[in-house]
Amino acid sequence: EMSGFSAAVSYSLGENKTATVGAGNVTSFSVTYAGGPIYAAWAYQAEKANGATPDLKYNQLNASYDLGVVKLLAAVGSVKQDLTPSTSEYQFGVDYPVSGALTLSANYAQSKDDALGATPEAKRSGFGLGGAYTLSKRTFLYGGYRSDTAEQAATPDVKTSVFAVGVQHKF
Repeated sequence: EMSGFSAAVSYSLGENKTATVGAGNVTSFSVTYAGGPIYAAWAYQAEKANGATPDLKYNQLNASYDLGVVKLLAAVGSVKQDLTPSTSEYQFGVDYPVSGALTLSANYAQSKDDALGATPEAKRSGFGLGGAYTLSKRTFLYGGYRSDTAEQAATPDVKTSVFAVGVQHKF
């Protein structure tokens, strides 16, 4: 780490190399900046496939700005795979520290698959609400609600809702 910047590189060898099954080499790297109220990170990953499976490429950019009273969060990303629809996504959110122990969160996210050949465009969108209550340096309680909708031409929309509660303790 130097002046708030850090970077990482990763390379892995493929496994299960047959004519139709298995993944090839995976290369990824990221660059991160964290200084004062600003956090920004960009990551890229390329997965070389084997056989009939096309290569995959991921891009992700995340950022946050801490205003003190709230922290603003944003992310954009994409997934590209040869011969299949590419996906683009974005997310916006806010963390509100109610007290030193309680933080409330809200976010909205959307992703879209481009139409390709006979495959129609697909779109997913949703929102989430959550909270975390710190009990100690290593333990916190959390709870949340998520609702989302998936839409694709000529098919009914699929709507889901999820409630979650839990406790996390780090040993």
